[in-house]
Amino acid sequence: MKLPWMAAIAAASILVPFESAFAQEPPGVRRAWTPEAEQSRAGVEVDFLHDTIHGGDHDLSVNLVTADLTAQIGVTKHVFIDADIPTAVLATTDITESMFGNPFLGAHYAGRFDRRTSGYVGASFGLPLARASTSGDTYQLGAEASVTRAFHDPGHFIPYALPVAVRGGLELDLAPVIFQMEVSPGMVFGQPVGRAVGYVDTSASAAIRARFGLEGGLRVQTTFLIDNGDDHAQTALEPFVGYATPERVGLYARYGLLVPIDEPLGFGGSNYVTHRFSLGAKF
Repeated sequence: MKLPWMAAIAAASILVPFESAFAQEPPGVRRAWTPEAEQSRAGVEVDFLHDTIHGGDHDLSVNLVTADLTAQIGVTKHVFIDADIPTAVLATTDITESMFGNPFLGAHYAGRFDRRTSGYVGASFGLPLARASTSGDTYQLGAEASVTRAFHDPGHFIPYALPVAVRGGLELDLAPVIFQMEVSPGMVFGQPVGRAVGYVDTSASAAIRARFGLEGGLRVQTTFLIDNGDDHAQTALEPFVGYATPERVGLYARYGLLVPIDEPLGFGGSNYVTHRFSLGAKF
C-alpha cells in the first residue's frame, strides 16, 4: 500500500531549501490567509491525455479531454454548497465521441482550529446521468475518462450508477509553505453487476507560495479500490505551478502534470501522463 502522506513530506523537504527565494512576512504584518475550503469560488478544471497506438495499417492518435465545471458557494460563514458537472471528449484518428458525466451535488463545513490550521468535512452524491453520445460506447468511454485522473474520483464517469462520497481534510499555513491533505471514501451503487463498489481517495500536497500569489509544489494522490481485483491501489504524482490573487476576491489558475508511478497506469503499465489545467474566480 502506498502512503501519500510520506510523499508529501518528502516533497516539502525538497521545497523548503528554496524558501529563501520568497520574502518572509514580518510577524507583525502577517497577511490574512483564507483556506481554499473557506472560499466561494467557481471555475473549470480540464484534464488532457494524449497517446499514440502503434500497429495495424496506421498509427492511431488518441486525445482524451475531461472538463468539469465546479463551484463552492458559501451560504453561511462556515457552510458551503458544492457542485461539479463533468464532461469528456475522446478524439482519435477515426472517431470523435463525447460524454456527459454524473453531476455531483453536496455541501461541506469548514472552520479554523487556529490562525494557521483549517479543517473541513463534507458529503456529496452524483446524479445517475452519465451517457455517451453513442449509447453503445458509454461504459468504454467512461472507463477511459477515469484513466485521465488515474482513477481518482471514479464515480464521475460510471454510467447507470449512484455514487456517494464523504470527505475530510486539513489545510496548514506555515507561510510561505502551504500543506493540504484530504481523505474521501465513497461507494458506487447500482453497478451493472448488481453490487456496490467501494473506494477511498487520498491526496496530499506541499507548496511554496509567494506573497504576490505565485506558487509551486508537489501533490500525490492514491485511490484504493475495494473489490476482488489483483491491484487495489493506483498512485500518481503531480508537480504543479499556480497563481491565486492574494486578496479574498480575485482569480486563480493552475497547471499540473499527473504522472502515475505504479501499475496498471505507470512503470510497467500504460505510462500515461495527464496535463491538468484549472482557471476560475474567487468571490
